[in-house]
Amino acid sequence: MLVMKNNRGRLVAFIASIVIAGLLSSCGSLTNYYQSEAAPDHVKAGKKDFRVVFTNVVGPVTSRVFRNARLPNGNLRIADGLREHLKQTLQPLDVVLVRSKPALSRFGIPGHFLHSTIWLGTDEQMKQLGATGLLTSRASRTNLDHNETIVEASAGDVHLVDLDDFIDTDEILIMRPAPMSTSQKRKKYAHINQLLGTKFDTSFDLSDESRLTCIEVIALVFPEFNLPARYSSGRFTLIPDDLAHLAVSKNKILRVIEHIVYVPERKFAVQGRKEVSLLLSHPKEKRNR
Repeated sequence: MLVMKNNRGRLVAFIASIVIAGLLSSCGSLTNYYQSEAAPDHVKAGKKDFRVVFTNVVGPVTSRVFRNARLPNGNLRIADGLREHLKQTLQPLDVVLVRSKPALSRFGIPGHFLHSTIWLGTDEQMKQLGATGLLTSRASRTNLDHNETIVEASAGDVHLVDLDDFIDTDEILIMRPAPMSTSQKRKKYAHINQLLGTKFDTSFDLSDESRLTCIEVIALVFPEFNLPARYSSGRFTLIPDDLAHLAVSKNKILRVIEHIVYVPERKFAVQGRKEVSLLLSHPKEKRNR
């Protein structure tokens, strides 16, 4: 009986994802996105595209289906020694992109990397920065007690997850912002605290200021990244790959630390900037009208 319920959940999630994907793309590929100038006039004028209106209605329902369905695990979840490696490599406020396991975000965000997170640091690191006391919202207090020190926005809201949830993925790209003073870091933590609990934007619509996607959280906490708005499937949106483009461009704002991929026999390999640059998507030059 349990197996039948799990299979039914997977089927419902799959059907729902196809419906959402089709309506978002309107017979176009969600892998396509464009410079903001390519948006149609009604979107530039601030009017809602019918696809965005639709996903505003059905998106929350569909996201609950995805949350409750049992989906395939990411390959890196079984890589031996990865948890220890990440704990040694990651530093407070590192920005991390992942190519995630199947989820609604696979259909809502174009590009190679599909999910964005921020590593807050270990308990000891945050105490040294005086950051633990800055995370005072109800959304953070209980989670910190359970070593959930990774910020993400996914189905539901902006929240904290632990390392086990984080590595349930296929690829991990660790990027490090330019050096900051303790005061600057504390301001970042305080801003994160303000965002915790904000509803997740299932429409991936940049114009909706009441809800946030994962990459919008990054853009708010790190405005210095100056991420460009793109047009895709009826709305302006932010693309995680643009953050990776910034990191591989040899600038002083953000740099690649490691790109971690799974290799057979429960292992992982570490790659660098050059390998990442070959994976990234680019905006299409012209939109078919």
